[in-house]
Amino acid sequence: MPFSENVELIGYEDLQGRSGFKLAMQEAGGRFYLYVAALWEPGLSILDVTDPAQPRFVRWIDGPPGTWTLQVQVAG
Repeated sequence: MPFSENVELIGYEDLQGRSGFKLAMQEAGGRFYLYVAALWEPGLSILDVTDPAQPRFVRWIDGPPGTWTLQVQVAG
């Protein structure tokens, strides 16, 4: 069975051309935010996915130089 069977594309955001790797989601103030750890450069993208059909890029947070930012976890 192909990986795309029974999967429907809902929305898309290109992360300003950066890669996306690991994901974490958080609800805050009635909005849903998706935190996306980058693969090829240190940092983290934040998306507002309250409307999944129209994900909105919120910001990029640079990671420390010379490091990997492959994991992301949110709490509270």
